[in-house]
Amino acid sequence: FEETGYKVKITRKVAKYYLRSGRKTHLFLCKIISGEASTGSETKDIGFFDIKNLPEPHHPAIPEWVSETLANNSKVIKREIRPISKKLILTQLFKNPILVAKFFLIKMGVHINS
Repeated sequence: FEETGYKVKITRKVAKYYLRSGRKTHLFLCKIISGEASTGSETKDIGFFDIKNLPEPHHPAIPEWVSETLANNSKVIKREIRPISKKLILTQLFKNPILVAKFFLIKMGVHINS
């Protein structure tokens, strides 16, 4: 709600991803039950997109997470987040240099306001 303005109902927990550092990311499939799109301190814009034509830039794991959500498995996926390859980093660096720079700054613990 705080990031989108929408109240949702969780229909399914899709996955629990974890990093070697111990941090976890949970992926849920949700249904909007009320609210209107509104931005906040962590959100620049809100939109709905064709799942096969997601806007760039986006996190490299997003297509995989969408695919796992659409697979509609009854069991929750529990696995480590796959590392990002050097090739993918270089590809993203040329496509989205600012995004890659922000990613590495955040990894180094630098707080970014964008």
